[in-house]
Amino acid sequence: MLKEQGVLVRVDLDNGILQLSEGILFPSGSAQLTPQGERVLRILANVLMDVLPCYAGAPGGDPLPQCKGNDHRGKLETLLIEGHTDDVPISNPVFPDNWSLSTARAIRTYQDLAGVEPNLRTLQ
Repeated sequence: MLKEQGVLVRVDLDNGILQLSEGILFPSGSAQLTPQGERVLRILANVLMDVLPCYAGAPGGDPLPQCKGNDHRGKLETLLIEGHTDDVPISNPVFPDNWSLSTARAIRTYQDLAGVEPNLRTLQ
């Protein structure tokens, strides 16, 4: 579904990992989404809203129309969002290190996917 909308991801089915390409969401040294990153996360959020119910909840029950033939109900335990940085060390008043930047990126990605208004003072 993502590929049909021009969003390229890597999927590891064995480990349940969906990974966006590097550099697509954030410019180097920033936790502000790029316009392309905002578009990609909007598409991803819509696809997840359609697909995740097929994997969440108790097994059995009436399948949703988009889940026809899906035998995976009850298989989703947790959805994790990880933030990463590039290999450029960072040290500034907003992000004293790359760990702080990666944390801010994960929070910003979650906020965008969940439709939460970000606190831009802490995510510059």
